[in-house]
Amino acid sequence: MAASFWMHYKDRYGFEDAQNQFGSRQMIRTFSFGLCLASLPLALAACNKPASSAADYPASVDEAIAQISDGFSRLQSYTARIRGRVSRSPGQVVSTGTVDGRIEIQPGDPVARFRIEENANIRVEMPGLAKTVQQQQQTTIIGDGNFVYNIVGANRQRRAMKLPADKTGAGDVRQLLRSLQANQNVKLLPATEIEGIQAITLESTPRDPETRRVVGRSVFCFHPTHGVLLRREQFSPDGESAVLYEYYERRFNVPLDDSRFKFDPKGVKLIDQTGSPPTGPRKPPPQSQPAVGP
Repeated sequence: MAASFWMHYKDRYGFEDAQNQFGSRQMIRTFSFGLCLASLPLALAACNKPASSAADYPASVDEAIAQISDGFSRLQSYTARIRGRVSRSPGQVVSTGTVDGRIEIQPGDPVARFRIEENANIRVEMPGLAKTVQQQQQTTIIGDGNFVYNIVGANRQRRAMKLPADKTGAGDVRQLLRSLQANQNVKLLPATEIEGIQAITLESTPRDPETRRVVGRSVFCFHPTHGVLLRREQFSPDGESAVLYEYYERRFNVPLDDSRFKFDPKGVKLIDQTGSPPTGPRKPPPQSQPAVGP
């Protein structure tokens, strides 16, 4: 994944503040276990068709990716709530906590528009400290179809990283899958049953040896018809579950407020990492009827 999203998770879970208190850049690098965002959280979308049977399960990684991407491209809109947990122990440092939030996605071409809002409550413990460090971090990620804005902090301390939408993988399953294929070894696992749905399950492992020192394998569970995530889990190099995200209270093909996908720069310190202007207009998503449910 892009190094910029390792920076996102450092900020998101308060690791930058922990660095100031602990005075250790090495600890920050160890903490940056780097979810494949992005990651950034993605979600389940809708269709009135029944879930695929076992006989319809893809036979290869390429078939799975094609099926997932096609399902996502057919969607009009999607919203869901997010719940997650963090449990990480790199060396003697222990970080644990929970994440809750909401995701809104409007698929389109070439990339989706989306808004992800998350609240993380992370507890960091380290030998020698007089007390533990409790970090409460608010994060908003906005994709307007051309750029992605990763906003952290509150009030006068808000800062945003601006990235090209087609380079991040945040909010768009198709970009995520392309990034996995480019940077990871991807394997098709047997279906995972989630809420009665036989989810297409992919496992990815970083190709880079240095990355594998701090990041283990990841498991992604996709809806077989709708083409977006039901669950994703990141493991540590020693095989322990480090981060788990799930999506619930899902609603599909409902009207979304266009202003939710626009970045307001007022009061935000912007760090521009795009290096180039946007490329071409964005095509609208296909039209379909509102639906609710898995």
